[in-house]
Amino acid sequence: MTTASIQQGGNINITSTNGNITTGRLLTGHDGVPPDYKTNVGGTITLNASGNITTGDIQSLGVQNGGPIALTSGGSINTGTIDATGDRAAGNITLQANNGIKTPTAGTAIAGDSANGNGSNVTLSTASGDINVGDVLVSGIRGGNLDFTNSKGNITTGQLLTSYDGSSPDLKTNIGGNVNLNATGNITTSDIRAIGIQDGGSITFKSGGSIDTTAGIINAMGGNNGGNISLEAATNINTAGIGAILLSGFNANSGNLRIQSGANINTTAGPIITAAANGKGGDVTVTAGGSVATSSINSRTFAPAISVSGGNIDIKAKDTITASGTIATNRNNITFNAPVTLANNLSVNILETGNINFNSTVDGPYSLTVTPQYGIVQFGGAVGGLNPLNSINIQNDIPKNSSEINIITTNNITAQNITSSAGISLYSDKGEIATGNLDATSPNNGGNIALSAGTNIAVGDINTSSAGNGGEVLLDATGNINVGKIDVSATGNAGNVRAYNRSATGDITASQINAQSLGSGIGGNVEIQMGRFFRSPNSFTDKNGIDASISVAGNPGDSNGGTIIIRHGGAGLTPFIVGDSAINGTAGAITRGNSNPIQTILPDNRYFYTHKQDSDRIQIISVPPIVAPPPAAIPSPAPVTTATPAPTPIPSPRTDNHGNSRTDTDSIPRTDSN
Repeated sequence: MTTASIQQGGNINITSTNGNITTGRLLTGHDGVPPDYKTNVGGTITLNASGNITTGDIQSLGVQNGGPIALTSGGSINTGTIDATGDRAAGNITLQANNGIKTPTAGTAIAGDSANGNGSNVTLSTASGDINVGDVLVSGIRGGNLDFTNSKGNITTGQLLTSYDGSSPDLKTNIGGNVNLNATGNITTSDIRAIGIQDGGSITFKSGGSIDTTAGIINAMGGNNGGNISLEAATNINTAGIGAILLSGFNANSGNLRIQSGANINTTAGPIITAAANGKGGDVTVTAGGSVATSSINSRTFAPAISVSGGNIDIKAKDTITASGTIATNRNNITFNAPVTLANNLSVNILETGNINFNSTVDGPYSLTVTPQYGIVQFGGAVGGLNPLNSINIQNDIPKNSSEINIITTNNITAQNITSSAGISLYSDKGEIATGNLDATSPNNGGNIALSAGTNIAVGDINTSSAGNGGEVLLDATGNINVGKIDVSATGNAGNVRAYNRSATGDITASQINAQSLGSGIGGNVEIQMGRFFRSPNSFTDKNGIDASISVAGNPGDSNGGTIIIRHGGAGLTPFIVGDSAINGTAGAITRGNSNPIQTILPDNRYFYTHKQDSDRIQIISVPPIVAPPPAAIPSPAPVTTATPAPTPIPSPRTDNHGNSRTDTDSIPRTDSN
């Protein structure tokens, strides 16, 4: 078989200095029909018109190299498909217009692939009108670059692919081409692929209007280094409709991601991934003049060396940040620079070192998990203050927070150590509170600490002591309360301690309570109430040398000590024992001073019933003592009644038959004695 071979296709050059150019199909080189004709190098195609340019398909094909294609119009450009494919190198494609550029919008509109060389560089620019093109494919060993500019209008594209997808071993891209879109109007695209076996290409969008890439994936992944991605718009930005934004670097560094909008940013349609296998993870910076809505973000590095860090994640908004999913990095920081609203459950994780910063409030009826493995957590505003969270789990310390820590949830609050000189307030409507130590100490006045739980409270030591006045402590629960040492002491006036267990079967355990004024102030008041028993299993030496479990001593004097009131559920059956905390009682003394012995209850005193002393300033309240009924009165003997004898009648005078008077005695016979 004999084949024909054409070394180079002819050139096509059409110029209209005072009008339009309208053509059908333009072909230089050979399209493979019939197959025995081949062109090694495609010819040059140049069209130049002062008016509009309208063409059919344009092809400059070569077995080796595609030829260059250039169209320049003083009006608009409207073409069929454009193809400058070449095996060793694709030809460059340039379309320049004054009033818009349009190609077919379905399927491949511009092709400039090169299996063994460089893909086409494609430049589209217009002074006005819109750029509206379909898919652009310029893959190669080195992908071609895409540069689209609209000085006064919109850019709308299909897929922009500057690299092969890696599905075929015969088609590889070492270095992805760059994608640069710049428009004063809106930018709307589908998939953007600039991946490379070695390095990914950079992707840069700048819009005077909005940016919308929700129809596809933005991908600048590199085998060594990922490419950088920058999206900037005057109004809204919406990204990632199908999969993810990928800038991952495998062997070296991932690219950085920057999204900046004068209005709102929404990336919830897919995750953002700037992770790196062995290099640095890419930084993620999202800045909105309005609100930000985001889902999962991953900028980790999997490199074992601690000197290699994941990307820094910084999300800023003038209004609010709506977040959900998992946001993670390592050996770097995550910062939310606006009020955060949970759109669903949110997990914020930093493996190894790095800090998590919420610089404002957090709200929403979902669960928040915060894990800075070896770092810290900071909250700049209330958590759940406007809309309570479902639950919160903070898996490391919140240290030295200058703002008050205020967390409100429907269910559980779980945290480690929390420190805030401004105070700590934890409220769980239906769940429990479990934390490490709570510290609101201050060189001035101590902050207040208030815990309220729908079930149990289990925390470490609680400290509101200060060089000024001590802070208040309130514990309120419906289950059990179990805390470590409570210290509200102060150089000035000590703070008060109130602990209420609202369950009829609930207990309260506090290791010890120090509510002393260590200077010239007044001791704090301690009030404890529970349905069952109170235990204070430890003791300390107070300012008066008393080994006490509870001390509210103040400046020496009867009136400067605080009050101690303990209401327990011993019910006269289980005693409250000062000196035995095994069931219901304290290990050490209960004292409010040493000016008078009545101010202290020393160990080895037990009270089944309510006990009060020191003018009721120390009260252990249970039930009143049982008062024995008074003995029955013994009746006095009844008087003996003696019958009074009838009086002897006085004889009345009588008269006899002769009219002489006589007495009854006259009728008594007499016996004469002779």
